[in-house]
This record gives sequence, C-alpha cells and structure tokens, in this order.
Amino acid sequence: MYSIISALNGSDIFVSADVTELIDESSVKLIKVRASLRDGLLL
Repeated sequence: MYSIISALNGSDIFVSADVTELIDESSVKLIKVRASLRDGLLL
C-alpha cells in the first residue's frame, strides 16, 4: 500500500496523497489526494 502512496506522491499530476483512514497495514479505507491544475483543468 505504501508503494501506491509513494508512486502518487512521486507523480507530477498529484500534489499530495495521504492516507486518512488506515485500517491495518494492508487495508486502507480512504486516501486523500490533491491533484494539480493543468491548463485550468483538474486532472
């Protein structure tokens, strides 16, 4: 799961990706993601 979060944070599209509800090490209930704007469009 942490590799997914790391990949999202390493992307040039997403500003941030944070786990907001962690059930256990292998199960995440909610991931909060903020995306960047490109040409006025939210990706």
